[in-house]
Amino acid sequence: MIPFVENSFKHGVSPSAKSFVRIHLSAGRGSLRFSVQNSVPPGAAPARDTGDGLGLRNVRRRLELLYPGTHQLTIREEDGEFRVELTLGTPAEASR
Repeated sequence: MIPFVENSFKHGVSPSAKSFVRIHLSAGRGSLRFSVQNSVPPGAAPARDTGDGLGLRNVRRRLELLYPGTHQLTIREEDGEFRVELTLGTPAEASR
């Protein structure tokens, strides 16, 4: 989770434009849900790390090793916001 929080502050906070970072964590019934959402500053280049960046490859690999078949990671950028959602839990719960 730490790399996602670090990236949200590194890439989502602008000293000259209104910015935000939202972090949410919940746990219960055998699952953990984590999300980080941040603003994309005006004029910022489109995110390259929505799937193939080296950092994300490493995080995806670690998730596969630590939580095989029991995690779901979704990363997307739309409408001026970047969002990461991670669910850890049983296979049925992680696929929701």
